Amino acid sequence: MAKIELEIAESLVDEIRDRVETGEFPDKATLMTEALRYYFERHRREEWQEYVRKEVAWSRQRAG
Repeated sequence: MAKIELEIAESLVDEIRDRVETGEFPDKATLMTEALRYYFERHRREEWQEYVRKEVAWSRQRAG
């Protein structure tokens, strides 16, 4: 496993701490891993790129 260091809002730290303390997740690393996995499963790169293309086309159409 790789280790990643990051800075996040204190409100998110509080939420993470709460979820671990209440037993929803065994530790912070598991919560973060699952949160990222959930995000990536629902935001596939190809789908995101298609969304951006559509938004750009829509913006150009409205501007022009």
